[in-house]
Amino acid sequence: MSLRGHRQPETPEAGETTEKGHGMGKEELYARDIGEAQWRKSSYSLLICVEVAEIGGGAMALRDSKNPGLGDLRFTPEEWAAFRDGVRAGEFD
Repeated sequence: MSLRGHRQPETPEAGETTEKGHGMGKEELYARDIGEAQWRKSSYSLLICVEVAEIGGGAMALRDSKNPGLGDLRFTPEEWAAFRDGVRAGEFD
């Protein structure tokens, strides 16, 4: 997985909530210092080496383990749950 050309998702205005009414927005996620995050490599990634880390409050970060300096993508708990459920349902097969 390459994060080259990755565009950070639009961030809500200060005080704005996510679509499900929770107060965790992208601005808050990307402001977090995750330098001490415990990254785990996916056991399902073959050539595409993906690592994930829980970054507090159920939020998750994802990065390319071969190029961690390229940055990460961060997901609210609701976004991560939707992604996880889609994977389990075979939506990306």
